Amino acid sequence: MSESVRIRGDKVVIANLVRVGQRMQAKRVKRVYMRAGKLVEKDAKRRVHVITGFLKANIFTDWQEDHVEVRPSDMAFYGIFEELGTSRRPAHPFLRPAMNAQRQAVLREITKGMRKVIDQV
Repeated sequence: MSESVRIRGDKVVIANLVRVGQRMQAKRVKRVYMRAGKLVEKDAKRRVHVITGFLKANIFTDWQEDHVEVRPSDMAFYGIFEELGTSRRPAHPFLRPAMNAQRQAVLREITKGMRKVIDQV
């Protein structure tokens, strides 16, 4: 006579383990994109037109659901006026030039990071 054990709910356990694995992978992917965003952030801080230093101190990289944004904080709302200019003040672009300058480095960082994520699967 052989003995056996039946575990009920095994499909639920497996599904939960899969979800945990997916969350871990999502965190790794997020880290990859945040590192890439930090490259642009660093360059933007180097390029920004400094008067008081407040705008420079308030440029940050932020995760938004499915993408990364590099932008000034809401407190430094005037960053858009520095970037694009106004009718009375010339533009001092810093975000777009930073992204253009770092484009290849960002692509390399994402490619390298995603390869590591895939290798860990």
